[in-house]
Amino acid sequence: MTTLLILCGGLGTRLGSTECCPKPLVKLKPNYSMLTHIIRNIDKLGYFSEYKILISYELAAFEEWLNEVVSLPIEIVCEGKRSGRSGALINYLDRDKSLEARNTPFF
Repeated sequence: MTTLLILCGGLGTRLGSTECCPKPLVKLKPNYSMLTHIIRNIDKLGYFSEYKILISYELAAFEEWLNEVVSLPIEIVCEGKRSGRSGALINYLDRDKSLEARNTPFF
């Protein structure tokens, strides 16, 4: 099992106003966000068996987003308190020892 970890904790300040939703969930077209575009194209490669979206805010928006990609094995992991650059990744790896136990690479 190969896990893809996607960091989605940024506030999108360089993107400008994204008051409608978190930056990864900005719509490219109706019912199709940037994150959906990325995951669907990566999934076509057939390499990853599970996806973990690491976020630090707007959990409800990401849970609603799951309706766009219901057929894929995706877990939303919220770090709770923002802890800076790569904080979500460090917190996730500290908490989920299964990646080490499986001796499986992650991307």
